[in-house]
Amino acid sequence: MEGLNTLRFIAAALVLIGHGRHHLHMMNISYAENACAYTQGGKAVNFFFELSGFLLCYLALSEIGKYGKMNFRAFYLRRVLRILPLYYLVLFVSIVVHVFVIPHFTGESLLGFPLVQGLLMCVLMLPNLVVKIWPDTVGSINILWSIGVEEQFYLFFPLLIGIIIRAKRKILTVLLLYIIYYSFYWAVCLNYLELPQLLTAWVRTCRFHFMLAGILLALLLHPSTRPSEYFERLLNNFWFQAALLVAGLIAIFDPIGLHKLLRSLYQAVFFALVIATVAFSTRKRWFNFEIQPFTYFGTLSYGIYLLHPLVSYILRFAVEKIDFLYNIIQQFPIIYILSLLMLTIWVSHLTYQYYEVRFLKLKKKFER
Repeated sequence: MEGLNTLRFIAAALVLIGHGRHHLHMMNISYAENACAYTQGGKAVNFFFELSGFLLCYLALSEIGKYGKMNFRAFYLRRVLRILPLYYLVLFVSIVVHVFVIPHFTGESLLGFPLVQGLLMCVLMLPNLVVKIWPDTVGSINILWSIGVEEQFYLFFPLLIGIIIRAKRKILTVLLLYIIYYSFYWAVCLNYLELPQLLTAWVRTCRFHFMLAGILLALLLHPSTRPSEYFERLLNNFWFQAALLVAGLIAIFDPIGLHKLLRSLYQAVFFALVIATVAFSTRKRWFNFEIQPFTYFGTLSYGIYLLHPLVSYILRFAVEKIDFLYNIIQQFPIIYILSLLMLTIWVSHLTYQYYEVRFLKLKKKFER
C-alpha cells in the first residue's frame, strides 16, 4: 500500500526526536522547551499500534477471501521472524552494555531493574510490565515495552478473527468490542475499576483499543466487507482532505485542551482517516507519501525505533567527553538531533541488510 512506509518513518522519527530532546536535557542542554514537534512520540507509538491492527486484519481478510481460511501457524511464524530477531538483539546488546561495559568504565550500573528477574520477563515478552514495575529501566530496554504490547495482542488476534468471520454484522461487532475495551481500559487508567496492582500496571500499557480501531478501519476498506463505495468518494474529496489537514493541526497542538480520554479517541479516528487517505485515495493531493528515500527509511523504521537509544549512548559519550563537540551542541542543539537521526538510519540500514534480511527471507517461506 503506497505511502504507508513513509508514515512509518515519520512516526519512528518523531519518537527519536522526542528522545533526542530528552538526551540533551540529560546533558544539561536546554532545547525546544515548548516546541510541539518534540512531544509527539507518544502519539507516534499509538499510530504504530493502529497501523499494525489495520494491516493484520486487512491481510487476514485477503488470505481468508483467497483460501477460505487463515493459517495461524504461518501467521505466528511470520511475526516471530519479523519482530523477535531484532528485539532479542537489542535486548542482548543492552544487557552487555549495562551489565559489563558501562560498569567496567564507570563502576556503576544503570540497568534500572534486577538483572535475572527483569531479563527473564523481557525474554518472555513482558517488557511493558518491566517498565511499569521498575520505572527507572534504562532507555534501550524501556523502548521494548511497545513491542511487548504488540506481541501480547497477537495472542488475541486469532480469537478476534474468529469472531469477525462468524459475525453477521462484522463492523458493528468490532465497533462494540472497541467500545467495551475502550471503556475497560480507561476505567482502569482513571481508577474507576480496581484490579490487583500488577494487573493494573499491565492493563495501563495495553493500548489494544488502537489495534481495534485499525481492525475496524480494515473492515471498512477491505473489498470483502466494505459497506459501500461512499468511503472511496469521501477519501478523494477535496474538502475532506482539507479538513483532515486541519484535524492534524488540532491533533498536534490540541488547542481545545481535550480530556485525555477524548484525546485518545480523537487520535484513533484521525489516524484511521490518515491511513485510509494515504493508502486508498486515488487523488491524494497533500497526502501523497510515496517519496524516496523515505519509503526505504520506512522499511528501516522498526530498526530506527529500537536502535536509536543504543546509538544515543555512543553519541552522548562522544559529546560529553570531547569539549569541542559539547560546545557546538550547546550552541546548536539541533545538530545532536540530526546526528542521532542520521547515525540511527545508518546503523538500521546495516542491521537490516546484514541481519534482519536473513530472517525475512525465511519469513517469505510462510507467505501464502
